[in-house]
Amino acid sequence: FERYDIPPQLIEVEIVERSVGTGDERLLEVTKQLHEKKFRVAIDDFGNGESSLNIISEIPADVLKLDQKFMKSDGTGRPASDDEYKIVAKIVEMAKSLGKETICEGVETEQQIAFLRSVDVNYVQGYYYSRPLKQEDFILYLERNA
Repeated sequence: FERYDIPPQLIEVEIVERSVGTGDERLLEVTKQLHEKKFRVAIDDFGNGESSLNIISEIPADVLKLDQKFMKSDGTGRPASDDEYKIVAKIVEMAKSLGKETICEGVETEQQIAFLRSVDVNYVQGYYYSRPLKQEDFILYLERNA
């Protein structure tokens, strides 16, 4: 990053939640060092593990990326259950109170977008906006839509 004069706060390192629960002290130490050097740290697949709440206090994360299981539809285009929406709303509320941003993965429908806006999720990721793109397709996408 220094070689290319990129400020570290523009680089986000993702840690998959299940890797944190392994008790790997080295992972915790490296994550803390990255955060101290102003790199952004995200916990990916948040809510998918058994110790999500413990992880928040152990890892100095800036971002919680909510696992896509909260947004899974039943195949008809309807959003996930009301219980899952309530869980998402509370996770977002908790994250904001701790000064963390939120990203919700697996977003596919207008109904999901409307809900996530209503609970003030910072960012969304999913097929609603785009499927994964190859580099050349991404450049074309930017040229057409930017």
